[in-house]
Amino acid sequence: MDYHIEDITAFDNDNGSGIIARVVFHYETHLKSISVNVHIPLDKNASLAVIESRVFEEAKKQLKELAGEF
Repeated sequence: MDYHIEDITAFDNDNGSGIIARVVFHYETHLKSISVNVHIPLDKNASLAVIESRVFEEAKKQLKELAGEF
């Protein structure tokens, strides 16, 4: 299964702070995919590689929780 991470956005304002992103999981063909939107805590000192890793782990966690509800 392939995946890619897109739309990584950090914010820190009156409404709060964090990092939001989308992880798209592709399976079988590029025509079959599942998108998971995630929100993780803001860490201004983290590298892009670390943020991508955290986003991916959060997306997997959310996807497992969702699949468990069926």
